[in-house]
Amino acid sequence: MPKQDEPEMDQPDSNDMSLTDEEQAKLTKLDEEIAKFEGLNRWPDVLRRLIAKGDVLKDPVEKIALFKRAGQLYLEKSSNQAEAVKCFQRVVELDPADRESLVQLKGMYEKRRDWARLVVVMDKECTLLDASEQPAVRLEIARLATERLRKPDVCVGLWEQVLEHDAQNPEAVEALCALYERARSWEPLARVLELRSQQIENDTPALSALLTKLGRLYADKLSDDEGALAAFKRLLEIKPDDRAA
Repeated sequence: MPKQDEPEMDQPDSNDMSLTDEEQAKLTKLDEEIAKFEGLNRWPDVLRRLIAKGDVLKDPVEKIALFKRAGQLYLEKSSNQAEAVKCFQRVVELDPADRESLVQLKGMYEKRRDWARLVVVMDKECTLLDASEQPAVRLEIARLATERLRKPDVCVGLWEQVLEHDAQNPEAVEALCALYERARSWEPLARVLELRSQQIENDTPALSALLTKLGRLYADKLSDDEGALAAFKRLLEIKPDDRAA
């Protein structure tokens, strides 16, 4: 007699959002206390219980709504920006595309002069924009990081993003020239110097100086004879009597 298939055992659902009886009882108690303290205008007590309720809830949609409410109440009822920031951060952790919370965080980070977090949240917000709107915002973010944050690695990445969206942006090229030279990153420096040379073709003195620098970079730092030869040939075309070339 053929062996019958054994019935499959139910597997635990890792996405199960159901609450235990204990959790449901806790939520009921918290809701009662929230209503009571709200009626008494005891906002610190309301907020503590809202956060506790958010920790119990499992449904992301419910958690997002609750933390957004708590964040807004911290701003309106207690002027506690630090706690409001934590609430909106939790919303963004649950939904990175929540524009309302990103805008809230951007405003608070700017007021608190928290430039590092401001750059991060602006970058997240930028990814949600239409493609046509992104280049101008990328430029704004890179400028902010350069002026306020002053972390070369971060600035390089942001200026590179500007070039990805606007391949000939002169401000990005100039900024990257300085950053790569300071970091002694010779290959990327040669790449942006080539771009810069195309942008100043009508400025003979500036182009002569740049091609001399580019030729020496290829020869001395990159051992690239072809690159050096091409740079010095271009230099001789505009300055035939250049003895160094």
